[in-house]
Amino acid sequence: MIAKLKEKPTTMSTEEYLKSAVKEWETALELRGNDNVEIVYAFAPLGGGAAIGNANSEDELRALMTRLPFYEYLEINFSPIITVEEAIAKAKGNLEAFKAQK
Repeated sequence: MIAKLKEKPTTMSTEEYLKSAVKEWETALELRGNDNVEIVYAFAPLGGGAAIGNANSEDELRALMTRLPFYEYLEINFSPIITVEEAIAKAKGNLEAFKAQK
């Protein structure tokens, strides 16, 4: 999952925004402790981040993400990932299927 800040909230004062930013990253640490989220990274400069986790559905992940103070301001993209070993097995299977068609 990759989340980027679409826009800074214009309804907040600078102090409110900065306090919310602290809470955002504290919440990300809490989510990291959740069974579904394995690791969370922040982009430098701040303005978004990436996380790796497990879930049965995108809806399940979105439910966790709604806990973030900036949720409504985030552009969130979910992409399934596999291990490199799984990628090798899949690539070999594709090659064998291609050869069998000849």
